[in-house]
Amino acid sequence: MFQDAAYSSYYDVVKTDPKLIDECVEIFHRIFPQGKMRRSSSNLGIALNIDAAEQCAFVEHDNEAAIFFEDDLVPSPRYIEILDRLIEQALGDERIGMVSAYGSNVVVTVEAQERSKTALGRMHHNWGFGLTRRHWRERNELVRPYIDAISLVDYSDRPYLPIYKLWLSRGYGPLPSNQDLFKNVATNELGRVRISTATVNAKYIGEEGEHYTPDLYNSIGFDKTEIFDYKNDTVELDHLSAEKYEKFLEIDRNALTSRKMPPLTLIQSGLHLDLDWAKLPCAEKSGVKVFFPVGAMPGMWMKSKVSIPFEGKGITRIEIVADIPKGEISSFNQVSTSFPGGMTIPHDLTINEAQTMITITMTVPEPPSERFAVDITTLPTLSPFMKGTGADRRQLVWKLRTMTVEAGSGTATFANKDLADLLSETEAAIG
Repeated sequence: MFQDAAYSSYYDVVKTDPKLIDECVEIFHRIFPQGKMRRSSSNLGIALNIDAAEQCAFVEHDNEAAIFFEDDLVPSPRYIEILDRLIEQALGDERIGMVSAYGSNVVVTVEAQERSKTALGRMHHNWGFGLTRRHWRERNELVRPYIDAISLVDYSDRPYLPIYKLWLSRGYGPLPSNQDLFKNVATNELGRVRISTATVNAKYIGEEGEHYTPDLYNSIGFDKTEIFDYKNDTVELDHLSAEKYEKFLEIDRNALTSRKMPPLTLIQSGLHLDLDWAKLPCAEKSGVKVFFPVGAMPGMWMKSKVSIPFEGKGITRIEIVADIPKGEISSFNQVSTSFPGGMTIPHDLTINEAQTMITITMTVPEPPSERFAVDITTLPTLSPFMKGTGADRRQLVWKLRTMTVEAGSGTATFANKDLADLLSETEAAIG
């Protein structure tokens, strides 16, 4: 059992009740008294915890194959028996990279499952899966750069820019950044398929977590899953035909590589600054131009590292007044301001606890050019919204009220709305 920790050193917070983790550990030892426990001292997150399990299975112990379960899949009593049949196929057929038995269609009726109970289909998610050592080794060469890129941050705040560059280096556009997609694309590139039974032999119960909300869970149909009952019948499964192999490979390639990241994510990662700044929308006052900040969310909520792009002559002073989430004042104990690359910008910080508001005043040394950015970094914090998925759960630390810029051409004050209105225009500009 690979038990993740409640404490996040990245956020410096306890992300869940440690008693729940102790309870999980106790249940595991009670059911598997000879079982081995790998308990993290600090929160690893989904990708690194699964990677640790895969390393254990295929590096430390050199198993021919292994079965991996996450904590939110409830298998039927015969799940592993069925999975063993599929793993046996995979070990003898290098076209097969991964297998599972939770069903290729989670909303199919029991009657329909009965009619195709020997058939093979495509895996959709990597849940309750079997993986061969042969495929893990070849896939690991493609996946390792991704794991390295996200290893220093919380998985829920994984940086998109290095992942985007990895996608580009492989000939893809801006695909999503989750670990399953990266692994599945690698499997497809290697000419391997991921197969599942047509019968549904497990129920996914993760209706609220890193990627799902109850509404999203129900809209997909996970709440309607009907488990198939083989009763006392012998489990017989088809073998992967050449026709199905080619079909699965093509469908997977199209499904995996057609998913594009929304423009907002690209803007938050700073990809818009790779374009011609002269063609980007900006807010302009008194000869000072401000472009949409890298790391900003709608409403001008900022992440723990935000980069604000400017254009102007003789900018000497920048003052930012911002709201902060109640109880997050400690995030500003180590606030830093700099140019990208690390050159420090001197600043003063004033905190108004009564109004949960801060003022950051920067004395700007000579900028590297008329077009430059200013980085503002605080300690990470959990999002004050903490509901929903994806970007809604990213760390959000402060919300812009006003920004005043003193330059040789005059003094310009930008309100929250001035910059917030740039978002839709910038999204349109990058397409």
